[in-house]
Amino acid sequence: MNEYNIFYQLFLLLFCSYVFIHEKAYQTKDTGMVSSVMTKVKGFGRNYGRIMDVADYVFPPEGANVFCIMTRLYVTENQFQGRCPDVRKSIKTGLSLGNPCRLLADLCFNTNFMFFRGNIPSTMTPEKIKNCTYHPEENPFCPIFRVEDILNYTGQTVEKLIEKGGEIGINIEWKCNLDIDLDYCVPLYSFTRLDKPFEKNAVSKGYNFRFARYYKSDNGTEYRTLYKVFAIRFDVMVTGNAGKFDMVPTLINVVAALTCLGLGTVFCDIILLNFLKGAKQYKARKFEEVRIYSLV
Repeated sequence: MNEYNIFYQLFLLLFCSYVFIHEKAYQTKDTGMVSSVMTKVKGFGRNYGRIMDVADYVFPPEGANVFCIMTRLYVTENQFQGRCPDVRKSIKTGLSLGNPCRLLADLCFNTNFMFFRGNIPSTMTPEKIKNCTYHPEENPFCPIFRVEDILNYTGQTVEKLIEKGGEIGINIEWKCNLDIDLDYCVPLYSFTRLDKPFEKNAVSKGYNFRFARYYKSDNGTEYRTLYKVFAIRFDVMVTGNAGKFDMVPTLINVVAALTCLGLGTVFCDIILLNFLKGAKQYKARKFEEVRIYSLV
């Protein structure tokens, strides 16, 4: 019968080892990261024979953790106040990305451990950055991404999104063990389509926005050109945590593990004494009956 006891104790020992070693229960964890994301888009596009650069098809131009790349454009020219905007015909254009657009995402974060880290490897020279392109297996730490590759990682293509646009998430995840060399603290990149739940929705589908440019005629009358832009919106998100050895959680988890092992013996005895075949034999071996006789 002791094999049941040994089995449950071994199971609890393996479970506690997994929690303590693999999940690093001996560490204090910090998930309160402060991140700064800078992005830069490079490349040329073609719009009905007209060459466009990032100043024409990237919004906003200064670079941030959210930016948009235009895929299609409606232009309504010469709108005067008092004139119905439907009077003048809209010009429909579409953007074809020629040279590969490249995104540089540079960030750092700070935790309660006063720890800072950027996603550009210290071994990477400016020359290497210019010539590298991110690949999840061949080059997983290169911070340069082709827009076409990002879309492919999410199962999308420019052709699928050019009509209505869409929203793509770029997640940069950090999981840093500060008890070992900081060179092992590296970012992991993942990509997803954020508006996929609305992909088949006929009302709210894709992504678009409007803006206007204002002018004045020779007689001082103000008029504008209205633009409706369909675009692929990219959201760069930073997640993760950092952990470092701390005596307090170590002692708490060691005591908890020893307590579990002790309770495991009690739990095994309850099963063996009440629910398994041969419980009577096990009870007879475990307990010794003592009869007390009274002498009169």
